[in-house]
Amino acid sequence: MIRYRLDELGWRQFEELIQQLLKQDLSVAVQAWGGHRDNGRDAFYRGRLRFPDREILSEGPFLFQVKFVEGANAAGAQPAVALISAVRKEAERIEERLRADDRLSADWRAIRHYVLYTNVSLSPGLRSQVEEVFAVVLPACAIHTMGGYDVCALIDSHPAAKRTFPQLLSLRDFDVLLEEAVNKDVLERSRSAVEEARDLLPVFVPTKAYSEAFNVVRRHHFVVLEGPPEMGKTAIARMLGLVQLFRAWDVVECRGPDDFFKMYKNERSQVFIADDAFGHTEYEPDRVRAWEHDLPRIIGRLDGHHWLLWTSRRHILERARRSMDLQGKAENFPQPAEVVVNASALSTDEKALILYRHARAARLDSKIKGLVRENAVRVVRQEEFTPERIRRFVKDDVRRLLGIQHDDPNRMLLLHRLVHEAIQNPTKRMRSSYEVLTGPQKWLLISLLEGGYGCTRESLRTLYVKHAGKIAGEPFERLVEELSEGFVRIHHQNERSMGSFKIEAYDWISWIHPSYRDLVIEELSNDPALKKDFLRNTNLEGIKLALSDTGGAIGGRKFPLTQSDDDWRALVERYLQLAVDANGSEPAELLQVLCSAHEVASTEKASHLAQIISAVCDVFREKWNSSGQTDLESLKAYCQASAMCDRLPALPFFNEVWEDLLSCLRDQTDGLSSMLFWNPEVLEDWVELIDLLIKNEPRFLVRVGFPERYAGQLAKLFECIQRELREDVDTEGLSVVATNAIRVAENTTRLMALGGYESRATGPLIAQLHKYSGILRERAREHDREDEEPPDDDYDRRTEDSDTDIEALFSDL
Repeated sequence: MIRYRLDELGWRQFEELIQQLLKQDLSVAVQAWGGHRDNGRDAFYRGRLRFPDREILSEGPFLFQVKFVEGANAAGAQPAVALISAVRKEAERIEERLRADDRLSADWRAIRHYVLYTNVSLSPGLRSQVEEVFAVVLPACAIHTMGGYDVCALIDSHPAAKRTFPQLLSLRDFDVLLEEAVNKDVLERSRSAVEEARDLLPVFVPTKAYSEAFNVVRRHHFVVLEGPPEMGKTAIARMLGLVQLFRAWDVVECRGPDDFFKMYKNERSQVFIADDAFGHTEYEPDRVRAWEHDLPRIIGRLDGHHWLLWTSRRHILERARRSMDLQGKAENFPQPAEVVVNASALSTDEKALILYRHARAARLDSKIKGLVRENAVRVVRQEEFTPERIRRFVKDDVRRLLGIQHDDPNRMLLLHRLVHEAIQNPTKRMRSSYEVLTGPQKWLLISLLEGGYGCTRESLRTLYVKHAGKIAGEPFERLVEELSEGFVRIHHQNERSMGSFKIEAYDWISWIHPSYRDLVIEELSNDPALKKDFLRNTNLEGIKLALSDTGGAIGGRKFPLTQSDDDWRALVERYLQLAVDANGSEPAELLQVLCSAHEVASTEKASHLAQIISAVCDVFREKWNSSGQTDLESLKAYCQASAMCDRLPALPFFNEVWEDLLSCLRDQTDGLSSMLFWNPEVLEDWVELIDLLIKNEPRFLVRVGFPERYAGQLAKLFECIQRELREDVDTEGLSVVATNAIRVAENTTRLMALGGYESRATGPLIAQLHKYSGILRERAREHDREDEEPPDDDYDRRTEDSDTDIEALFSDL
């Protein structure tokens, strides 16, 4: 058995694979033709190549021809007869071309090397037969034959082929391929991302957006894949991560900046994937603020060995960008034209391949395959075609076509109508599926809304019991299995080790697609009884959903769970209880959600929100003043929220947070080994607090004597900066220190301005910091150029829809 299941590709993709391999193995200048107008030339090269002997340059021209035999390597297959028949027919066509008196015949007579590639495993005898057939019509040519084993060896010798042709990853047992190609430690660190990408392998098609995204992230180390739902943004990001895994990169699923910093390692190559960075199906203010706050640090850490891939729906990305603009942070976001790739456009060629890959992977019976072949052109030409809709069409809808009788005089009209309905309006069938669910099944899906991007089986069980424990008529396990592959997907995570820690096996449950989450939100918003019960028991994720203002496919869904006075009463009751129980970062999140909603709410809704804000601020102020425990982010959120109330709430005490931040700064600047350039957050937080106090409680600064009593602390700060400027920086930390030096300069400048100091005292120091940062960045770029692998050559792609022969593509389905 050959190592790669080449038969699964079909003739078209096998032909493209050979063209990719020829470019990588011989020369990027090899011309890839193929298709139904190739005149027997799937690839061509006129000059000299190191072929067949890799040590010697041979004179051209070279002509490469591909012959695919369906099922050539299946158990018990006898492909020799089919191959010889195809070869003889090709030889007859070559004779016809040679007899013609035109430019094409002259090109054929000039050929010195004719090379045949096939998926058939060639025995010595079969190889000789093939070469003899071609030798008769091309006596002056050197004839070369490459069979299935030769193609597999060529694949293994070119690791970059997995990037340009990621379909290869589905042609072997994936776990065996990982074990052979990926270091065990790298695989363990990337296990979560691998499991997320596993289901994509049999159906993924490398579209133009996939290629563009790779080129962008290779240049800028950062790419944003944006576009409407169902267009494959997540699939592109995950496959880019997977192919980097085969180049020994860690692949890290990154829910937010904290994950980035926790997992970031200078000494390793890493690609971070932030799927739906600013919200899953709604704009989430807390997620935006987190990225907004940390983006400068993150950008500074990206380089040739550390990449970041974001995905986001267009309207959510645009809202996030506006928010960054308002906060003055958008300047740290690379220019959109440089890093944003739109994944919404699919060519006819790409659509056809997507349908073909789904149909082959689904293992359909012969009748249904026939229906797919018969309707392929009709499906591909649908304007509303998306990869997700095609997945559902192949999985569910195509079987409905079996009900149309062949002798029905209206058969073609009925086929057209059913295909049109399946692709144009899948939500109607999704809603019908939801409506027939039992009460417990609906509650399980509603509970998953609180799981954010997904949750473990046990977490979902807890959420479900909280909401529906009294009405549950079926075992939880049965409900999950009944809804799996219809609404939710179950990811099985096996037990594994992470360093000295052992992670137990668990199941992760997520939506099968965000579209189903959108549907459940809409159905919940239209059911007053379910909605009321949900609001009375919901968690922070449910609160975010209730007050979201940019939800749905195009951002038109606003405040989905707050349409009536009963809704607001239930929400107020639950919000106050969450405030009482809140700890950690939750107070800031609860307040930020209210602020974001108030900013865009109508007058009526803004009044409701202002009342909630006032009550919540009272709860938090009493908690913080009595415990003496709060944090800077929560105080900032409190000050912002309290300003929206008709009656301004009193401010909480600032003593504890002031002393904590000042103590941290003293520890950092007093020591012999300072760390400002590695941890500038301490200075930044102190400056942020001073700014907050000036705007909201300047009396506190008068009481502590800022700035007069802090001249000594500032002197130590400047001394610390000068000391770090003289220290050498390890090669691996160049980009980090360069970015942080600028942050120190910016915050030192802000500190001087806030304290009313003259800029002349720090002007030279600030200039020195900027110069120092520039020097380090140049050193970092030089290091990247020396250490980075040469870029893979982009592959040719057929982009002309007119060159797409859909019927020919599906001929071997």
